[in-house]
Amino acid sequence: MDGKYIMRQPGASDAPHPLLVTEDTGAFVDLLVRSPPGQDLMGVSEMASYKDFMKLWTETTGVSSEVREITVEELDKAIPGGLGREYGESSANSAEFGWGKDLVLPKDVSVSMKQMDVC
Repeated sequence: MDGKYIMRQPGASDAPHPLLVTEDTGAFVDLLVRSPPGQDLMGVSEMASYKDFMKLWTETTGVSSEVREITVEELDKAIPGGLGREYGESSANSAEFGWGKDLVLPKDVSVSMKQMDVC
């Protein structure tokens, strides 16, 4: 091993995925309560690709990293009991199809919502 951190994920490494800072949960609830009816608010701190996340990981920790695409079956073997398959299928599906065209992100509702600078 050369000291590199390798994240193995199904799906394209440059597809955006939701990242959540748990401390933001209260702000998401506040935004949801104040938002107009019928709006689909996605409680997410930032949308970022695994590739960008690992770039930030390397910059923050000083440990070299990369993302390698694997199959859902490989993840299912790595994380037994069905969790690997569930997570792998979810990740691969969102990488291929996205999260929905009508979703509203917190930053689109309130300029006061802080955003992580992942990208």
